[in-house]
Amino acid sequence: MKSKKLDGTAIKLIAIFCMLIDHIGAAIIENGVMEGALPRSPFLTIDLFLRGIGRIAFPIFCYTLVEGFTYTHNKAKYLGRLLLFCAISEVPFDAAFSMKFIDNGHQNVFFTLALGLMAMIVLDWGEKQIANKWILGLFDFMITFGFMGLAEVLSTDYSACGVLAILSIYFLRKIPILAIVAPTLVLVLFYQWIEAPAALSIPILLCYNHQKGKGLKYFFYAFYPLHLALLYILLYFVVLQK
Repeated sequence: MKSKKLDGTAIKLIAIFCMLIDHIGAAIIENGVMEGALPRSPFLTIDLFLRGIGRIAFPIFCYTLVEGFTYTHNKAKYLGRLLLFCAISEVPFDAAFSMKFIDNGHQNVFFTLALGLMAMIVLDWGEKQIANKWILGLFDFMITFGFMGLAEVLSTDYSACGVLAILSIYFLRKIPILAIVAPTLVLVLFYQWIEAPAALSIPILLCYNHQKGKGLKYFFYAFYPLHLALLYILLYFVVLQK
């Protein structure tokens, strides 16, 4: 059997590339068509293809979040970074997708990841403190659905489904193949066929060797708000000003 070739840096680079492709469709094409700057045909067909590629990204981000939670030495610092980039990313997120600088109706994906991480911190505490398996099971159920509900209230990206996708990996982390497949199944359960291309994340994660790679930690954090800001600039000054 050949050794697995993809380290953490590689799978994150694949994920952000797929996310960029997705966001070109969502921010540039869909807003351009909606504003009448781009014709519906053939751009909506192109958009469907681009958004399909984008479905690969979120399961990878969920998986690396759980892996980061498992191996980090400072969970509070990890959560702090996510919350910091929640705040940094919100204006470019709103600008790129709703063409408003403040839009409380939809929050960026860092909020979803932060809620998933918070839930894992609480669940991990429960595993260490609660000896009775039935009480622990009830505790896990309440925490899972509590954080899913919070994601719905906050209208985070992927909302309740996103939190459940993260926690499905967490609960199945000791059974690697199920942990890899679980987020795709959750996404398809919630969103049906439109999330089917997320299954392409499975062979990528199967090639993951669980090595950190070259790092580039802050590049991956900063890429999200920076690429959204650039997409908004492109949309506004190039597409809408034609």
